[in-house]
Amino acid sequence: MAPDGLAARFTDTASRYPKRIALSTSSGQVSYGELLADARRVADALAATGIDTPAAITVSRTRASVTAILGAILAGVPYAPVDAAYPESRLRFMLDDLAAAIHIDGTGSEPVIHRSDSPARAQRIHPDAIYVLYTSGSTGVPKGCVVTHRNVLSLFDATREEFQPSHHDVSAVLHSLAFDFSVWETWSSWLYGGTCWLAEPDVVRDPDRLSAGLDAHQVTRLSATPSLFTYLAAALIRRGCVLPRLRSLVLGGEAVCLPDVARFLSSRCAPNVSVVNMYGITETTVHVTFRELSGTETGGQPGSTPIGLPIPSLCLSLRDEQGAPVQPGAPGELWVSGAGTCAGYLNRPELTAERFVADDQAVTWYRSGDLARYDGGEYHYLGRLDRQVQLRGHRIELGEVEAVLETFDEVEKAVAAVEARPATGRPALVAYVKTSGAPDAVTVKDIKTKARGVLPPQAVPQTVHLVPHLPLNQHGKLDMAELRAAVARRR
Repeated sequence: MAPDGLAARFTDTASRYPKRIALSTSSGQVSYGELLADARRVADALAATGIDTPAAITVSRTRASVTAILGAILAGVPYAPVDAAYPESRLRFMLDDLAAAIHIDGTGSEPVIHRSDSPARAQRIHPDAIYVLYTSGSTGVPKGCVVTHRNVLSLFDATREEFQPSHHDVSAVLHSLAFDFSVWETWSSWLYGGTCWLAEPDVVRDPDRLSAGLDAHQVTRLSATPSLFTYLAAALIRRGCVLPRLRSLVLGGEAVCLPDVARFLSSRCAPNVSVVNMYGITETTVHVTFRELSGTETGGQPGSTPIGLPIPSLCLSLRDEQGAPVQPGAPGELWVSGAGTCAGYLNRPELTAERFVADDQAVTWYRSGDLARYDGGEYHYLGRLDRQVQLRGHRIELGEVEAVLETFDEVEKAVAAVEARPATGRPALVAYVKTSGAPDAVTVKDIKTKARGVLPPQAVPQTVHLVPHLPLNQHGKLDMAELRAAVARRR
């Protein structure tokens, strides 16, 4: 671990603010001194095992999960957070892929350390690694991003001037501890002596309770996916709730809805807030760009979202399919380099070599697969080059959804897409399924039930259409327009 890694930073913060509240949960408040003592007990227990290979941590929204993560960091052991809400098959895959000799259960009242009976596989992992975070894979196989202490610290050091964090801040933690947005939510407080309010899942899902919680906990820093923000803003406006202490609202994880931002700002629900749109990628450590929104933005061309400029620790370049820079003003794939670029994928050397590319100057660039345009003043996000999408703040590989559905005996072929719901216009994950055997051999309910047992909740199709065939165009490719039209005619 680097001498100025997160362990040193957290220990320093706790020594300066031992009695300040570091964590607030439904079960009570925890001071920095108490949290450090808890984490040290976990670190000592890990050190006693003599194992320094990555540790898997099953996480939920509990003090125990937070303590387990901090304990691993203090022990210098890379951790891999695995959400307890994932289906058993997905949990098992991640644990097998990690081949972790240590598994910490952080879902109870306190962390419980389990030692594996089978020997850990020798892992090629960066010596400065802090965590391994799993994201979707196009073949139905998740991939683990290896992120270092340097990566994480570069994010906060580069954004400190913009956000001015302090020990007076209260940050709301609304996202899973296995989702990289939570790294931004937690450490934006813990590096500076602020408080983290760990909101319960049922509170996050209820916009009225969430808005009341933000008020009750006097939250000053809030991060949300645009989908969550839409419902939260509507609840704040409806309840006439005013959050005078809220000074920072970061939107990320998917394309921002500019009209929602305009309504929120004009309502004066948070009269002192700065709303910032931050485009980000797990492989480049949470955030890549920032752009403060005034509520007057129009978004430019249809489907375009202003994402601003890179944070100071990163560089951007727009490239064509051959990797050459595109002409000014032309769309291109967004390549990212700099201190936030992670150390590649665990156990995936071929994929690492494909996505992390060194140029003639030995600079490593991450090929994001995102399409963007630079207008001379800022970047605009245009969508995915491949079929990876952002929905409700989660990255979903459509190919992964299809690959899983096609493992079912009753399914011959599946196609996944994100489409607007007819009634609300909101995006939803939709699957078109061509069944094998008799048309009535399987139902939509059967498909959804099986999907819930394999896929994470965000990747389970909200709508499933059973279709007799998948039409092709003149080039032999799937004709999505005709497929949608055929389903519409059957309604």
